[in-house]
Amino acid sequence: MANASAPIALAEPQVEWSMSGEWNDFLRELLDNEENRLRERIQYLEAKFGNDPESLTDRDRLELISLIVRFPQAESAQYFERVLSCLSFVNATIDLENLKTAWKDFLTSGELPEEWDSKCDYVMARSFEQLGKIMHSVSVYEYMLSQMIGGDPNYRDYDKECLFGLFEYYFESKPSRRAREILTLITAYYESGFISDDRYYAVLPKETELFYREKGEAVDRDRHLVEERLRLEMMEAFDKLHPTTRSHLIDAELWSEHHMRRDEPTAGPRRWVLAIESEFHYKVFKPNREILERTLQGNRSESLLRPEQSCSIGQIPGLLKRACSGRPADAVVAAVFGRLRGHREFVSAQLNIPAVAPKHREKFAHVKEEGPYTQEDCDDFIRQVRDSRWAYQFLLALQPD
Repeated sequence: MANASAPIALAEPQVEWSMSGEWNDFLRELLDNEENRLRERIQYLEAKFGNDPESLTDRDRLELISLIVRFPQAESAQYFERVLSCLSFVNATIDLENLKTAWKDFLTSGELPEEWDSKCDYVMARSFEQLGKIMHSVSVYEYMLSQMIGGDPNYRDYDKECLFGLFEYYFESKPSRRAREILTLITAYYESGFISDDRYYAVLPKETELFYREKGEAVDRDRHLVEERLRLEMMEAFDKLHPTTRSHLIDAELWSEHHMRRDEPTAGPRRWVLAIESEFHYKVFKPNREILERTLQGNRSESLLRPEQSCSIGQIPGLLKRACSGRPADAVVAAVFGRLRGHREFVSAQLNIPAVAPKHREKFAHVKEEGPYTQEDCDDFIRQVRDSRWAYQFLLALQPD
């Protein structure tokens, strides 16, 4: 007998929702009226600006800029640079003291137009850059960064442009500490898969230069000495490595020196991992992405990788295991590795990745969860990956047979 106190579940009627023609007409009219209102507002502000540019307040100018950005029209483009040049912010004095806050202070000094959004800020940053107002552009990027860090989702569309714009400025300027702070954020974005390998690889060597700059030493000399040594040790094999891998390898050797390890324990291990991932990407994964990505995906409905992501050092062992399984289902993966110089070594499992490599990659990529990466961690990694010569054996094995 059913429990009398239990609620009775009623099946919801299946309803096919469909907007009536009358509602569609109303919605279309509403959108048309809004478009007409905005067009009329643009025309009003443009006419007012054309008759007397000084009659517009900064708030009016920002409104006109936002309308031109959000609703571009060919006839409005001619006004953009002129309106931009009339903003009082253009003539404001910006130095290191107020660089981070100047644009924010300008925006909050009056009522911000309803149409102003992250796209407007990004356009302003690029526009000031084109006008040669570099400090003004950086101030806008700093404001955008503060909005990103504050959790405003509207600024995510421009996060990479913002970070790289700031890094390039601070790298060329004196405050190298700020450049390293921005590079730390770029690294966090890369570790989370939001920045492509190629873009991250392009800026990473500059961290070494920043380190040497702070010490008052020249990095080029030491890089050249390391490269000469590697060429002597590896001979023609060095030139067979991908250029990006060679760059990572040189920096990995630099950061493996004892005096460098003490200053930044993660730098050496990070570069050894990147050298391994880079060579695997260019020699194995990229030419066979469709096959290997499908293998990593397994029975999942979606890929584990974003379009800009590559295979990580933690995923390589799984591919090697499939290649060596001997199962007919894995024959296509085995064929990929069979074309490599080290295919016999892979099959005999002599070149298995040391567990320390993916484990430590996770540790220095997720310091908050894993705890600080210590000097002892670094020494352990260098001993097992570099001093054992495993990294070099692995890189050479990835070359085409």
